[in-house]
Amino acid sequence: MKQNPTEGISPAAEAYVWGFPLASIHRTRLLLCSKTETGTMNHIDDLATPNDRAIVVPNNDTLYSSAWYDLRHGDLTIDVPSMDHPERYWNVMILDAYTHVAYVCRRHHGVLGCRVKVTFDPTTAPSNDDTDLVTIGTPTRSAQVRSWPIAAARNVSPAASITP
Repeated sequence: MKQNPTEGISPAAEAYVWGFPLASIHRTRLLLCSKTETGTMNHIDDLATPNDRAIVVPNNDTLYSSAWYDLRHGDLTIDVPSMDHPERYWNVMILDAYTHVAYVCRRHHGVLGCRVKVTFDPTTAPSNDDTDLVTIGTPTRSAQVRSWPIAAARNVSPAASITP
């Protein structure tokens, strides 16, 4: 018989485990998107330094772009342009308030560009493959566009777009 994983945990500990991801993502959203409206992409043109605290441990060789979207208001379309170099790494990370993650990325979609639809569907888990449809089971999601290496990434990242 399988034991209940929360059995023997105090109500306070259970509340912490349940609530910490929500508080952490809310803090990150406030720090990353404080200069832009919901649904507007915020492109950060500088590399992370030890003073950057929005993300616990940001990559210091990655340019980040972030935006927050609420899928209760409709689907999103993610357009990623062709990469300028066949070895260019890129990904769009889609996560919910509990940090469940789905990716639209080079590993699945290559470097020739792609268009992917993101939709709210609480009955279907994200597939994390090369499909052109990503399903999200909770309504409020953020999307981050990341691109590497640095030299030409400044031109690629702003060319990627997310539209409602």
